[in-house]
Amino acid sequence: MEISAKVITDSVSPCGARLTTMLWKVPRPIQAEVNTHRMLTRSSASSRAIPQAKMIKRIQDNPFIPRVWGINQSGMQASARLEGAEAEAAAVEWLRIRDVMIEEAQKFQKRFKLHKQIVNRLTEAWMMTEIIITATDWDNLWGLRCHPAAEPHFEEAARSGQSAMAASMPRALSAGEWHMPFIDWDDEVDNSIAAEDLFKVSMARCARVSYLNHEGKRDPADDLALFDKLVGGDPKHAAPSEHVAQALDWPKWYKPNTYKDAMVLRDAVVSERRARAKRPDYHPTKAECEAETVFGELTSGNFLGFRQFRKSLSNENIGGLMP
Repeated sequence: MEISAKVITDSVSPCGARLTTMLWKVPRPIQAEVNTHRMLTRSSASSRAIPQAKMIKRIQDNPFIPRVWGINQSGMQASARLEGAEAEAAAVEWLRIRDVMIEEAQKFQKRFKLHKQIVNRLTEAWMMTEIIITATDWDNLWGLRCHPAAEPHFEEAARSGQSAMAASMPRALSAGEWHMPFIDWDDEVDNSIAAEDLFKVSMARCARVSYLNHEGKRDPADDLALFDKLVGGDPKHAAPSEHVAQALDWPKWYKPNTYKDAMVLRDAVVSERRARAKRPDYHPTKAECEAETVFGELTSGNFLGFRQFRKSLSNENIGGLMP
């Protein structure tokens, strides 16, 4: 499986915010680095949910093989790399170790009857995984990861994602319309799916990435049953509902010229909050108070300009409400 990124759903709200959902296919070892980016909503394939036999077949048929073989040195980047015959020999040895680990993992599971959430960890180094990512703010990701100092495979994934977004044309939504990943035109005209259920079907299809059947599963009845299971349980499993969101317009009392004004407002809010932290006696200006209000009305979770479906669910966060 090649490292890749493709746009699943791309939307723009009346206030000019762009919300994009992408499907990334990346090496499992870099997932922890992807997860450090808090502005991204993420749902990924789970080693706890994939049967061991399926996991083994995936790493036999499409293993992750490093493209860059960095030579050991101090620091996080390897400036020198193996080339030619040495790089080829390293790849052969990498796969030999994979075969040994597969054999050992199978024997380990058979002897102790262990659950897949334990034995699958042993073979993750060779696993390619899939991550559904949704966000309104990508600049920090591109700035850090589309850079030679980034982990090479993460850099490749980030550049693929940046190119996919650049080539995509977002769909303009009216206030209150839904951004719904994995819902296509056929779904929208399917009379068997009530219009008010489409966003539920979308959430369920995002959740299916855990089992690696998110792209092939297209049974609305099963999707709605999965939705009920996810949000009807105690505790709820609400993370996939973050990918589904409603477009927001500017507050009626505030009409800026462009979406860039919202970014200026955001910077003003951050500056004002930092000033408060440094100077307890600081009194924000009228413009800063206005910025705080507008920014608050346009923010939902980690999105700006879209309201996450998750925020409409009661008890979506154990321990109290989150903005």
